[in-house]
Amino acid sequence: MPKLPFEPIAVLHLFPRYQTREDYESKIGQPCPPWDPNRRPKEWLDPNPIELLIGPDGSGFTVYDRVLTGRPDATGVPGLTRLVISIAEASSVNIPPKGTGATNVPGADQPEVYIPLKPLSATQALVYRFGATVAVRNLDVPLEGEGGGFSLADRDLLTRINGLLVEISGGQLREQALLKAIAEKVGVA
Repeated sequence: MPKLPFEPIAVLHLFPRYQTREDYESKIGQPCPPWDPNRRPKEWLDPNPIELLIGPDGSGFTVYDRVLTGRPDATGVPGLTRLVISIAEASSVNIPPKGTGATNVPGADQPEVYIPLKPLSATQALVYRFGATVAVRNLDVPLEGEGGGFSLADRDLLTRINGLLVEISGGQLREQALLKAIAEKVGVA
């Protein structure tokens, strides 16, 4: 499948996302932990979190370098920050009940714990799309109407050809010279 100009943010997720309790159970093969309304919703887990910090009570914490902040940074692109989270929290989910009969679930209206992201490549950027949805922009794939459908190599070749034509014509392309001659003849020049 050819690479697209935009991809969903999920291509950068460091861990799988389990949007429902049933999704978790079918993919993990174990019952989903009970919903805890005192914790924020969390639809991912790190099966092997690395303890990087020790809290004052002796509990371990891990650090993820990239998570969305939920708001734009100073340049207007989706903001990123670090996430410091306890080992216990990193290695578990907290998925509220959803679907029929699951209305007004206490605590489910809290902001979710965002999923850590993989690093962006040199040809990727985070952008806002419709409805403030965050997406990945593949910078090496032209947008429709951008570049006339030519690849980067095509555009480079055309630029070099144009340079040779300018050099051969003494700095003025034939079309430009013809337009100038017509303008002079008509008295517009």
